[in-house]
Amino acid sequence: MAKSDFTKLTTTESYPDFARETRIEGLSKRVWKHINTKIAAPSQSSPPTEKQKEALAAYDENEEQALGIILKRLDAANFRLVDGKTANEAWELLKTTHNRQDSLASIRQEPNETLPAYLERLELAGSRLNNSLPTGTTPSGVIAMLITFLAVQNLDPTKDNERFELNLSIAGKITSATITEAFRIEQTRRDIATQTKESGLAARIGRLPKKGPKPGSPTCAHCQKAHKSEDCYSKYPEKMPQWMKDRNEMQRKRRAEQQAATKSTTAAHAAIEDSSDDSSDDEGPEAAQVAGPSTQASAASPPPQPHLLIETGLQTLVPRPL
Repeated sequence: MAKSDFTKLTTTESYPDFARETRIEGLSKRVWKHINTKIAAPSQSSPPTEKQKEALAAYDENEEQALGIILKRLDAANFRLVDGKTANEAWELLKTTHNRQDSLASIRQEPNETLPAYLERLELAGSRLNNSLPTGTTPSGVIAMLITFLAVQNLDPTKDNERFELNLSIAGKITSATITEAFRIEQTRRDIATQTKESGLAARIGRLPKKGPKPGSPTCAHCQKAHKSEDCYSKYPEKMPQWMKDRNEMQRKRRAEQQAATKSTTAAHAAIEDSSDDSSDDEGPEAAQVAGPSTQASAASPPPQPHLLIETGLQTLVPRPL
């Protein structure tokens, strides 16, 4: 948020915008708890350990950042009002001074404050609230305003609620109608997220084992299945329904056809292998008979005489054998 967009807290009229912007920045920078609640500093031993020193340094840094978010939005008069206060003390003092809706709910008797003074502050806060209401506001309207404010103000400070408050603050003006719808939508989102998380956990663990037979269910002594022995179709086939008989007969025929086809295929393969072996054995003598005369003739003929090839420029002379 740019500095030019800051709403300076000057009067009661500017407090709602100041409070909304302060909450947004506090939540976004994770120091809203230091503004909205009183957080004690981490305990320190003597001498402090390194972890204790680091925790105290982080606490001081968050406190300073939270206080800076408030102070930079104050005019000179309000700055002097909270000078020297912690972030939470400054926030509560400004809320008591300027917040119309919260003034009655937040006023508490201060230490050593007299009862008349305490009552006077309450009456003054009530008068400011009454004067700030629009003309024609009914008692039910006032109650609705208080319910709307307290519904957000008193949320349990969890991470989910902090994000929810941030979204409400960004949305701007909140009424009794919008707060009801916002609460419903947020709860639906949380329920869906929880169911999704549980479903994922169940998927990782695995499915539950299937339930076994119910206790006391009958068990056939013949086939050990869940029916009475006198109704067993394996023992008494005549009791089997006709549709089941037809189904079993069809399955039997299908298995027989598959077995016959398998046997036929096996026999065909065997016949092909036998014929191949026989043809290989017969080819030997025939091949020898065919090749025999040619081989004998070749063996009987005399070896060729060497020729002398003489090449000239005009022709090749082949002399007679030597």
